[in-house]
Amino acid sequence: MEQPSSIKCQQCGLVNVATDINCERCGTELHQPSSTLNSVVESKNDSIPVEVQDSAIQDETLPGHTFQKGHKSIGGWLILPAIGLILSPLNILSALFLDVKLLFSQRWNLLTNPSSSLYSYWWKPLVTYEILGNLLFLIYVVITTIFFFKQKRAAPRLVIIIIPLGFVFLYVDHLIGGQVPLIAASNVHSWMSIMLIGRYIALHLWIPYFLLSKRVKETFVN
Repeated sequence: MEQPSSIKCQQCGLVNVATDINCERCGTELHQPSSTLNSVVESKNDSIPVEVQDSAIQDETLPGHTFQKGHKSIGGWLILPAIGLILSPLNILSALFLDVKLLFSQRWNLLTNPSSSLYSYWWKPLVTYEILGNLLFLIYVVITTIFFFKQKRAAPRLVIIIIPLGFVFLYVDHLIGGQVPLIAASNVHSWMSIMLIGRYIALHLWIPYFLLSKRVKETFVN
């Protein structure tokens, strides 16, 4: 880029040679020092609101830094599975307590004694299945709950897995229980049938929600 051949004095208006340092007429300095130029730039930056400067910095892509946009807290329809995850360990512990209590009761001897009128071969498989299954479910639910409330990326996948597993576990439990005459004739067995219908409906509602929901994608980002 070519340098100008002349420069005009800002004080008296005399046109001087570009290489001159001071005006030949009034002696005013013709070239502004770099400090003056820097002050002009700084004054322009100072006139920009701090909020605008901060937003401009955040919009830049900096190496090793990412700015999360649209990160949401657990809310909306996610409140329902959150409540379910909180209550599930309590329900599982309650079921485990009842099974263990039954094992150490006098009634267990009657249920497993072939000479008893209450005997059924399926009592032992049923109680064993329930205890082992509930223990495994308790561990899985606790892990899923921790991931869920820490908003981990893996939380939706864990929930998607646990929903059909819960349905299958309850369905098998219902089938085995139906082999025990005492259980098959009880209100508990009828109530389990209603629960299975509810679980089946929930399975078809919540799995698509966790797969497709925009809120889920914006919530579980850690």
